[in-house]
Amino acid sequence: MMTLFSMAIVLVSMFPARYTLPGQPCVYISSRNFLDCSFLGLKSVPTADVHFTGAEGLDLKGNLIETIKSDIFSTNLELNYLDLSKNQIAKLEPKAFHGLSKLAVLNLSGNNIELSSDVITAKLFEPLVSLQEIRLQNIVPMKSSQKWRGVDAAFGKLGNLTRLYIDFPRDFVFENGFSALTKLTTISTSGRERSVENCTLGSLRNSTFSALRNLHIKELQLMHCSLVTIESGTFEPLTSLYSLELVNNLNLGLNEAVNSLHCFRNRRMKKIRLTRLNNGTCEAGRHFVLTSKSMFILLNLCVELLDLSENYISYMQLSGGVRLFNCLEYFNMSYHSLRCIPPFILHMSFTSKVLKSFDVSYGFGISKAGGGFVDSSLLRRSKEGVRYDPGILYVPKSLERLDMNAIVYWMFLDTPITFRRADNLRYFGFAYNNLDNCEECMVRGADNLTEMDLSGIRCEKINSEYFLHLRKLKTLSLSNSLRLDLSSSSMTSFDLLNDLEYIDLSGNKISQLHPGLFQNNVRLLNVNLANNKLQRLPSTISHITGLKSWDLSANAFTYLQTDEIRLIEGWITRAGSEDPFLLKLGSNPLQCTCDTILFIHWIVSRKRQLDNPDNYTCLLSNGSQMSVYKFRQNMKNFEISCVSSTYVIISVVVFSTILILILILFGIYRYRLNLRYWLYTKLQPPKDMFLDQDYVFDAFVAYTLEDREFVSLQLRPNLELLDNPLKLCIHDRDFTPGKPIHENIVDKMRESRKILLIISPHFLESTYGPLGNRVCWHEISERRQGRHYIVCTDGGYSSSSHAEGAEKPLAQDHLPEVER
Repeated sequence: MMTLFSMAIVLVSMFPARYTLPGQPCVYISSRNFLDCSFLGLKSVPTADVHFTGAEGLDLKGNLIETIKSDIFSTNLELNYLDLSKNQIAKLEPKAFHGLSKLAVLNLSGNNIELSSDVITAKLFEPLVSLQEIRLQNIVPMKSSQKWRGVDAAFGKLGNLTRLYIDFPRDFVFENGFSALTKLTTISTSGRERSVENCTLGSLRNSTFSALRNLHIKELQLMHCSLVTIESGTFEPLTSLYSLELVNNLNLGLNEAVNSLHCFRNRRMKKIRLTRLNNGTCEAGRHFVLTSKSMFILLNLCVELLDLSENYISYMQLSGGVRLFNCLEYFNMSYHSLRCIPPFILHMSFTSKVLKSFDVSYGFGISKAGGGFVDSSLLRRSKEGVRYDPGILYVPKSLERLDMNAIVYWMFLDTPITFRRADNLRYFGFAYNNLDNCEECMVRGADNLTEMDLSGIRCEKINSEYFLHLRKLKTLSLSNSLRLDLSSSSMTSFDLLNDLEYIDLSGNKISQLHPGLFQNNVRLLNVNLANNKLQRLPSTISHITGLKSWDLSANAFTYLQTDEIRLIEGWITRAGSEDPFLLKLGSNPLQCTCDTILFIHWIVSRKRQLDNPDNYTCLLSNGSQMSVYKFRQNMKNFEISCVSSTYVIISVVVFSTILILILILFGIYRYRLNLRYWLYTKLQPPKDMFLDQDYVFDAFVAYTLEDREFVSLQLRPNLELLDNPLKLCIHDRDFTPGKPIHENIVDKMRESRKILLIISPHFLESTYGPLGNRVCWHEISERRQGRHYIVCTDGGYSSSSHAEGAEKPLAQDHLPEVER
């Protein structure tokens, strides 16, 4: 259990960049001048909040707004970003966007909007003169395929629009109104993150993009559009197009898509993605052949990036053409069912001078019967004049990245891999290839590799010699290598990797790491140990001073101990604020108990250094789970419940003692004069103070010369002429002549039972009266009956106490308090 001292070390003050508006649910982010009102259940636009903050961005995503009313933004707001996605908007009134002349981005995706002229009226977008991007994705599919006609009148008003993200209805055709969008460069349907396919385009015809012939459309993305056919001249009007993506249209077919590309043969393209166009996989018994016609079109294109992944191609028919080899820099044909490396790829390996990345990962149905590099005659005819040799990989000199994950039997795996012409190769992916020999050197001829993926190997131990020719590695992945034992004392596999900066050991069921595992890897910056069984921080990286991130998510941590937090605090301090240290602790069985309360405090205080800690969950002492966010809101109540009865008693006693001491000190200060008098007269009295002796006088009268008349005319008659008179000592009458005044005063006071002080304004103004201008109370005791007599004067000798038994002073309305 952590101590209070430890808590003082680890807790720091955090100054949030977000704060809630007074009385409002929205959160204003001052650093971005942005108002976040997302997911609050709002049914209308909180324009008052926008006015209050003067925000330039407004996020209303995920609310319950059904209608955007006219003039709701009519007060000339400064908004340039407005997100209305994931609401229930079905109606846009004619002046819904009036007043948003500075708006640059508008997101209406995920609503009940219908792309029809009834909803998208002709003047709807007229105020949006500065709009550059509009999103209308994941909207309601139209029941009638022709209701979209006429919407071009509204879109034609967006003269500055550059990016249009929209889900097309069935058989949609760009009408003439779109020709006014002279700055439009990007047209896109929804991406891979979509769960509902609302783009129901179905077919692309030669007339689909005819109205855009004079526009400079550069990027076209048609994803999840249920495409079935593409006419041969569909893309011809798009004369400026350099990026085409046809993704996830499973009923289209790869050959159908490739046949529509012939119009690009005379231009240089930047990107062509033809992904997931074949319906089914080779595992279902379906194999797909890329025909010679399609191959001819592909080989005569000039494109930098060609993506044919996830089409499960089983065979590529040979065809003429080499233009592609002179332009292709990034080639992806992963998730295939090729049984051998086709001559097309072998030819590219020897003729290409620009290829930088080649991904042929995840081959299904591959077997040794395929013959590996089968066309050895092609190799003999190459410029290099080399012959096929198992385990040798000939790659283009320009190649920087090679992905060969999960392609078992393309080569013999019981021999080391030797590269030829791989001086520029920086990344090599060879994961999930059932490697079970990790004792000898694995790779030769690729000495400049900096990144390697060996996930899923079946070795129990890796010798350091395994990386003998890979000493420049900076990134190494060994995830999901379940048989790998990293707790063994003989595990010295990373000794030679002195430049290693990132290592991935996730998903290996690791419960313990050997302390010396990373003793030579002092340059480590990022360590991934997610999805393991760790309960405590491994000490093997405690000596590394420059660590930037540590992924410990999905392990078995219940909390972090004091020394572990201190270790992390050291990395946080060294990392600084510009590039802060990141610790991932999500999906751990964290405990929110009395023993871990200081650890939870630390989590709350270090939100910037953790991966969204508000989403963490923790186990309470009663067995229930709660998010750290909710727990933090009830932190004070929980802390109180953690205090035992003993601590409560101690706290009450300490608090009471302190309070009593404060009251005593206050009383001493308040009545310091009385205490001083009491101490003088009671604690240290004169020796004869309480002796039964006879006094010459009953009272010694002290007064100023100005009060002489009052004493002689009023005080003396009223006290000395009683039936049982008091004998007063009056200095005019009773002082011994010739004796010094101060001696007379001392002697007469000692001969008097009491001292009677006459307090008047004259006395207060004299050097003997520093008690204050409104204090004139004094009390003496009557000799026999113990009655109290108060004597005061206002200077006019109009008040005195003379009646026997008087309990109240005269003229007390002038005298508000008593000083004893």
